[in-house]
Amino acid sequence: MINQLGIRNFKSIKDLKISCKKLNVFIGEPNSGKSNIIEALSLRSQNAVGQSLNKDMFRYNNIGDLFYDFNINNPIEIASEGFKTVLKYAIKDDGSPENRFHFLYHSEKNKEKPTEISHDGQASQGGVIQPTNVHFYEYKRLSKFSYSHTPHLSVPHGDNLPSLLLSNPGYKKWVSDFLKSKDLTLTLKPADNELLASKLIDGEIYSYPYFTISETLQRIIFYTIAIKSNKDSIILFDEPESNTFPFYTKFIAERIALDIDNQFFITTHNPYLLLSLIEKSKEENINVCIVQMKDYQTVITQLKQNQVSEVLDLNSDVFFNFDKILSL
Repeated sequence: MINQLGIRNFKSIKDLKISCKKLNVFIGEPNSGKSNIIEALSLRSQNAVGQSLNKDMFRYNNIGDLFYDFNINNPIEIASEGFKTVLKYAIKDDGSPENRFHFLYHSEKNKEKPTEISHDGQASQGGVIQPTNVHFYEYKRLSKFSYSHTPHLSVPHGDNLPSLLLSNPGYKKWVSDFLKSKDLTLTLKPADNELLASKLIDGEIYSYPYFTISETLQRIIFYTIAIKSNKDSIILFDEPESNTFPFYTKFIAERIALDIDNQFFITTHNPYLLLSLIEKSKEENINVCIVQMKDYQTVITQLKQNQVSEVLDLNSDVFFNFDKILSL
């Protein structure tokens, strides 16, 4: 678990320090830098770096886009207790530039060899990427699944859902029961690594590819299995409520708030998600932050308990009253 988090020189973030709890929620106006906090932490995530710096997780055309004010002379640093992740422009011993970047997952380890990353994000001559318990998840409507036997939903898009359900009866039963509540039957085709949703009409079975069912249903399954399949992980969600019916937005929030196994960092623009997270969490477990852009820098205000109470009182108007909350 991260207790104290520091982020430096990442996109709109010049120097940010956050005291963290089990559940950390970031709200604020558009373009305030909320997603940049999640994106910066994603440098520690599984699958952040493979053959390249993962463009499914990071928004960039070239690596310089990731640096504050595009200044590659100041390294990006993600720091927590005794642990620092660094992305920096590589300089030779004689002071001349190497025309590439060095990524160090754990820079405090003296023997860690950096992963070399080119300006366009391609990774080469990589050091060994260390095991990590940081997992960034973002729903994406897939067209096919992949074979992967990780013990948790694969990062970032859950491509291993069929194999995960086959190897975990509890997860499979949950998905089956959830679809059954919608008059659908879960059908697995292990040989083809496929999931189907089937329905029985006049004694005949009609099966449909999993990818064709409601996006809301797919999102609920995705985020629920992401939470269920992780233990002792740091889970990153960027607006998990997107394109989701309000009832199920509250459902996701309750899953997150009642989970006892993981730490969460979440951004949201949705009052149903925010209010449910606050209502279902113990006071000592939740940290609500208002994120603002000031002097072209992302800054945060961690809300005190009386301010969190005001958030609850404002209900769905909370996103229209940031100034009122901050004035308390």
